[in-house]
Amino acid sequence: MATSDTEIANQALLHLGVSKEISNLTTEQSREANICRRFYTLALEEILSDFRWPFATRIQRLNKIRDNPNVDWGKEYRYPPDAHVIRRIVTGNRNETHDQGVPFRVASDAAGRVIWTDQTDADVEYTIKVTDVLLFPPSFVASLSYLLGMKIAPALTQGDPFKRAEYCAQMYGFELKKAQSNDKMEEQRDAAPHAEWDRARGGGTTTRQDWPTWP
Repeated sequence: MATSDTEIANQALLHLGVSKEISNLTTEQSREANICRRFYTLALEEILSDFRWPFATRIQRLNKIRDNPNVDWGKEYRYPPDAHVIRRIVTGNRNETHDQGVPFRVASDAAGRVIWTDQTDADVEYTIKVTDVLLFPPSFVASLSYLLGMKIAPALTQGDPFKRAEYCAQMYGFELKKAQSNDKMEEQRDAAPHAEWDRARGGGTTTRQDWPTWP
């Protein structure tokens, strides 16, 4: 696990074959440090948006501003100040499908961002913006280092003739899939509705021999 943003930046440099290390990402004025610093926050915000990272997930009751803010929506709530991305309005159904989700829309007023929905007493699930590197799990660190490497590659590889940005993009996708797999190991999800129905009728697991055949 990384202990600092400097270590993550140095991992990104290694992905590009750059052997020079940054001593302090915040204060160093080397070319490598300046370029990594320019893209670090952008990469961090992007990776938090790309996946429902468990360590950055919260559920909270929204603060209502008013009823009937416009002709389309019945409620207006204040956007949580620590939210980076709103994921869903919580319904109480942990096994909900996309079609069962509560419609909402993010907008703004003079005081900041708001959420429009028809849900009364709405709870929202969202991703917070985490900047403390000590809270980053290993899968997040690995993913962030590749995403940062992808963004800084053109500037640090003389136009990227060896396609290091493409390599980092592929590895970023691989690390995200690994993170999703690891996420499933730390939770027990509800059985899918069709599985419950199948058990109720006495059915079992379908095997290849049970599959229908066509001429």
